[in-house]
Amino acid sequence: MSYCVNPKCQKPENASDAKFCENCGYTLSLKDRYIAIKVIGSGGFGRTFLAVDMAHPTKMRCVIKQFFPDSQNGQCDSPEERLHPNASDAPGAMCASAALSVRKANELFQQEAVQLKQLGHHPQIPALLDVFEEATHQYMIQELIEGENLEGFLKISDLFTEEQIFNLLKSLLPVLEFIHQNKVIHRDIKPANIVYKNVDGLPYLVDLGAAKHATGTALVRASTVIGSAEYTSPEQARGRPIFASDIYSLGVTCIYLLTGISPFNLYDTGESCWVWRDFLKQPIQPDLARILDKMIQMSTNRRYQSVAAVKSDLSSVDLQRISGSLARATAGKPPSVLSRSPLVVASHTSETDFDRQVFVLNALKPPSQPKRAQLSRHMLRAQPFKPQGQPRSNLGRTMVVFSLLTLIVGAKVLIDKMLFPPGISNRPLEALELVPVLPCQDSASERKC
Repeated sequence: MSYCVNPKCQKPENASDAKFCENCGYTLSLKDRYIAIKVIGSGGFGRTFLAVDMAHPTKMRCVIKQFFPDSQNGQCDSPEERLHPNASDAPGAMCASAALSVRKANELFQQEAVQLKQLGHHPQIPALLDVFEEATHQYMIQELIEGENLEGFLKISDLFTEEQIFNLLKSLLPVLEFIHQNKVIHRDIKPANIVYKNVDGLPYLVDLGAAKHATGTALVRASTVIGSAEYTSPEQARGRPIFASDIYSLGVTCIYLLTGISPFNLYDTGESCWVWRDFLKQPIQPDLARILDKMIQMSTNRRYQSVAAVKSDLSSVDLQRISGSLARATAGKPPSVLSRSPLVVASHTSETDFDRQVFVLNALKPPSQPKRAQLSRHMLRAQPFKPQGQPRSNLGRTMVVFSLLTLIVGAKVLIDKMLFPPGISNRPLEALELVPVLPCQDSASERKC
């Protein structure tokens, strides 16, 4: 099947041997070689297609990125907007703010093409195959990385272990170092942008559309805030990203993979510190934990300043203490699909309400809470999962003993009421006053018995 890339086509599906769209007549072959098969992504400024390069000897699959601004999202609907000096009175014309967004999106599209051309020859970065314009739309042809991103892995497999995090850092840090050596800041490192390729099992860093060329002036001048909020460093959120911003994002990605909890909920704003260790299913080696802690420092002065520094500290981590056999078995491989055990989290509240409430969270997804919701580390504590058959706790035994004593006291009261009805004393016989019985005496006046 072939797919029509005309954004206005109502029936884009076509037969495999068709050369023109049966619905709109649009050509199905871009540049007489690239044929789209299906849509794999879309947004307000373009779409992404799975495609085939018909001119390649092996009919290689590739990715088509099509840039086209959605004019419906930027129409001037109110008179106030149309009166803006940069807005047009023509029907369907885009307002100044929408036009600015389109220009920015166009810049990002062109920027990604430049970055891929510069960085795409690295074996773990998708290669840029072609860039061209056809029928007023811009197109970018990229190498297809067939595999699953880390966001998808976490939905179908278990949480990452420390050895998987170690292997991920060991494989991905050289890629990030290569990007930084070319004076480029990625600015959008997150689980969705790290893909494990099916063929070689290596992690690939994708989506360089947000990447920024770092020059001396660019590092000083504020820029547009780009990136995913959960993984964005404080300085990048203020529009001043630096190389250490990518290190921060990679570190936050790691603690998310270890816990399965949204990074927003792994930081305690009340205490101004990360509490990700409280959510670990299993404790990790202190040396590796310290590396992650330094990668995600809020202050840039306390954070790693270069990827080389992270690699140096990572090389000193004792592999024997990180389950060496499993590390060797999974080196460079994506995490295996394992069954997931529940994550038990206890919340300790005031004694007037109840002593302890236990929540069993599904670790497949982060908790469905507002993004800015903060869970205090004094409210959430990770507790080990108790298997069935474990002895009762001290509190449980106390409650059982108390119940038995209550039953005994109640039974005694019931027996007393049955043996000694009202009006009859239940005192011992020894305590009763004995009155002697005298024989009858006759007298002239009266008889006493």
